[in-house]
Amino acid sequence: MPLNNGEYVIFVAAYVYDNNLYSGNIVFGVREMSHIWWNWGRVLYGIPLSITGLIYIFFPQASVETLTSFIPGGVILIYFAGVLWVFLGLFIALNWWTRYMAWGVIGLLLAIQIIVHVPAAYTGEYLAIVWFELLRDVSLLGGAFFVMAVDGAREQRRSNQRVAQDSIY
Repeated sequence: MPLNNGEYVIFVAAYVYDNNLYSGNIVFGVREMSHIWWNWGRVLYGIPLSITGLIYIFFPQASVETLTSFIPGGVILIYFAGVLWVFLGLFIALNWWTRYMAWGVIGLLLAIQIIVHVPAAYTGEYLAIVWFELLRDVSLLGGAFFVMAVDGAREQRRSNQRVAQDSIY
């Protein structure tokens, strides 16, 4: 819709909603910037998770060697984790059940921390690599909480809009 001076509205800044997490209106046929950033963030978080899973599936021995010799279940656990990473990453990137997939990422990362990284940190074997991977997984864990929170706020806003529309009629 043109403004008084003939300029067009391109986007509207994100609104503050509840816990400062808001995303997703269409304004004059153009999406808000917060919705665009949500899509980019989701894809940039999910695709590398899937690629990690493919690396675990196609090069499991490299994963075993870089972690430590302390991996319960051996190569079978690496294959299983790889399949989970592929599915979780793709579902997050494609925005399918995003909040539930974020819970899956949180669960898998916590399991990896408890089963692999914490015991490996106590053995002292390849300590620099263990701490690097432990801290990397903690940052991924934080990203999963963020994805879950933003998706939850979006769902809450949709629910509030439905309630508001129902009360109008």
